[in-house]
Amino acid sequence: MEYLRYLLRMGRKYPVDFLKHVVKWNVYTFAPGLTRKAAPSRVLRCSEVDAAVAAFRRDGFVVLSDALDLDDAMALHRLVKDKADDIISRFEQGLIPPETLHGPGRFSYGEYGHNPEWQYLGLNERILPILRGIWSGRSFRAVAAGGDFVLPGGVWQPLHTDMAWHGAGENPPRLLVANYYVSDVLPTSGPIRMVPGTARFPVPPHRVIGKREPVWMKESIATGKPGYAVIRDPRGWHGGTPNTSDEPRYMPAVEFVMDGAPHDEIESTAALHQIDRGECIAAFSNA
Repeated sequence: MEYLRYLLRMGRKYPVDFLKHVVKWNVYTFAPGLTRKAAPSRVLRCSEVDAAVAAFRRDGFVVLSDALDLDDAMALHRLVKDKADDIISRFEQGLIPPETLHGPGRFSYGEYGHNPEWQYLGLNERILPILRGIWSGRSFRAVAAGGDFVLPGGVWQPLHTDMAWHGAGENPPRLLVANYYVSDVLPTSGPIRMVPGTARFPVPPHRVIGKREPVWMKESIATGKPGYAVIRDPRGWHGGTPNTSDEPRYMPAVEFVMDGAPHDEIESTAALHQIDRGECIAAFSNA
């Protein structure tokens, strides 16, 4: 009944989108085995702003190959490794409760607060034109540095969304995440998988997805090299994959929030209290 009420609300609020997408929403949610694989997205350069914005609007994410130079990516690798080593040490000492893990061997940097070591990524001029294109005419702020890492032996993480239902259907999203790669991310490294076209679905993945997730969804992974970045809508269905390599996979991130975003649409951000106090990494006009 809750789902039906939500569909009715979506139909009243977004009648055109509802008529265009309601069948797809329900096919993905209740019959994932019937869906067809989407065309794989092309990896773009940061200078391809219009193409990157179009890819994001179509798929809910865009992969960029040159968000950082190799030297900068290596320096960032050292920062995130040191923070990860500290988190692992605290976990092994029993100072971090196991329930904060996002699966075996999978840790979220954001669970342990803001990470000032890499908040400078919120000022990365290479990706800012793409964010401005996505949020055309709307000002925004970089609000928190986080991300995640997965150790060797990490297993599948169920598909999920990072946002409340209240923000579903809104276009553009009120919150964006920019994830960075600091090493070669191969299919064996535990890359993130993202199901294209799901960012504006009215609900998170139905439990049937956990039992019958199609192979194509499991293979919708974003691999890359040091310096790559993924700008993604956190409402899109995504999840971790097994790390069968011998090395941890680190993926630092920065969150960006549109000015004036309602709390009930961004309640998953790690920076809600900072936003309430008017604190941020940087603020950007977007005239």
